[in-house]
Amino acid sequence: EMKNQFLVELKCFVFLFLTSLSIFAQDRDVKQKTFNSNGLPNFIVFSEQANISKSNYLQVFEEQLNLNENQSFILLKSETDDLGFTHDKYQLTYNGIKVEFATYTIHSKNGKLVSMNGESYKMDNVMANPAISRQVAFSKAVSQIGATEYLWENSSEATIMNYQQPQGELIFLPSMNDLNTQRPSDKVRLAYKFDIYATKPLSRGDIYIDAVTGEVLYYNATIKHLGEHAHGATQQCEE
Repeated sequence: EMKNQFLVELKCFVFLFLTSLSIFAQDRDVKQKTFNSNGLPNFIVFSEQANISKSNYLQVFEEQLNLNENQSFILLKSETDDLGFTHDKYQLTYNGIKVEFATYTIHSKNGKLVSMNGESYKMDNVMANPAISRQVAFSKAVSQIGATEYLWENSSEATIMNYQQPQGELIFLPSMNDLNTQRPSDKVRLAYKFDIYATKPLSRGDIYIDAVTGEVLYYNATIKHLGEHAHGATQQCEE
């Protein structure tokens, strides 16, 4: 029994030792780090001695952003500038569902990480299954906008504008604690996103409906400066 106890303690010691080495290595590799209001890094500069390969980006994301097993990043686009720096932009997902406004860009040169910046969110205890249908959510979105005519009702004009009646994209939306500055809080909610194009009166924007409660969460205008026209409890965000 004493031998078993010793083995357990030894395993715990080894685990803690290796964990401390990993944390030490992370800190040693980082030259500068700033955090968002949720306590997660939004800007990291790696030291010149770090020598972290760009191919290890998944491990870097996991270590630096404390991802859980259901979170991952998928590549959106990759660009290389005139100075030889490559900028790879990634989208955060949870269970394969996009987390809105959560992208991170890795900056590298010659395959070596230089810095990374973006927004990530804690995804603890999130509701991942919708309780209402897309159709119910769409009805709530249209009711909230309250227009008398919508672009999808005129098929020829909609075709010219390359627009069709929105089906609703299932996403995770960080709660907006200040709609005017678009500063998300830490709480993340499952939502349907609809691109609603109204023609009378004219407005267009993305409206987010809670996929569990049916609540209108957020309205983000894509046609700006419409004067006095507003959308009830939602707000238009000026760019």
